[in-house]
Amino acid sequence: MHCVACISSCDRLVEDVRAWDPEVVVLDAHMPGEDPFVAMSELAVELPSVKTIIYSGNDDRAFIDYAMKAGAWGCASKADTTESFLRILREVILLNCPPPYNI
Repeated sequence: MHCVACISSCDRLVEDVRAWDPEVVVLDAHMPGEDPFVAMSELAVELPSVKTIIYSGNDDRAFIDYAMKAGAWGCASKADTTESFLRILREVILLNCPPPYNI
């Protein structure tokens, strides 16, 4: 597992992901530029095989539901340990179909 790119805003998320072709995108919920949830929804439509993990300090159930409905395959908290984050990343990588919100 390795990082293929880092971006500074969501303004060109779909184009950047198309160019880098990652298996998973870890998206900060508070990235600058286009609203990350709008960008994630566009990504889910344009490149449905790319899995997105939303990364945020907010672990409220309503926030997680909102992220999943927007196209996230998983959610990671900024309060998580490195081990917890890697576990979430591995679990998302192993998923063969999107969560039920995206069906």
